[in-house]
Amino acid sequence: MSDALNYLLKARPEALGHYFAFLKDAGKHLDPKTKNLISVITKVHAQTDRGLRQYLRRALREGCTPVEVLDALLMAFPALGLAKIIWAVDIILDMKIPEFQPAALTSPGQWHDVMASTDVKDGDVTRTECEGRGLFAYRDKKTFQVYDSRCPHQSTNIPELALKGSTLTCPKHHWVFDVKSGDCIKKGNSPLKRIESKVVKGRLLAFW
Repeated sequence: MSDALNYLLKARPEALGHYFAFLKDAGKHLDPKTKNLISVITKVHAQTDRGLRQYLRRALREGCTPVEVLDALLMAFPALGLAKIIWAVDIILDMKIPEFQPAALTSPGQWHDVMASTDVKDGDVTRTECEGRGLFAYRDKKTFQVYDSRCPHQSTNIPELALKGSTLTCPKHHWVFDVKSGDCIKKGNSPLKRIESKVVKGRLLAFW
């Protein structure tokens, strides 16, 4: 939300409360995926940069594919027009989400060799890069958890310096995550994106 909207919520909560209650009730019969796709379209129509980044991440988290997001934008062409769609795509490209790259849009996904499993010590968290994608890997004995390094809030790529033990703090808006579970434990309400992983012949593999 904008600073102005946050201000109005504090200054006139009794008035703004009705508005947010309306929005919540209006979408209660929609599945989360559809609801967030519609929110993406409304943010593009209003050309709200921060809102688009936030709701795009929510839509992807609820199961929308990049192709579905692009199709939703194109289907809304009569209302949005080409200029707003191009504006939205520029922001999407700026977010550097790997799944939106042209090759990834037509790829069914594949296993990627991340590192030797022994490179992550038991109980530790390690940040690494794999084919241009930042990852955090946590090891609990023989079990591994792999997470996308981008914050689920606005896709900020979280650096290694943000890691303290098993706690990860996004430097942009200070969302705090427990890397053992991926849960957001302070400020926000969305978990890190967990990536499917496995160990084969001593190598940690991740699928995307």
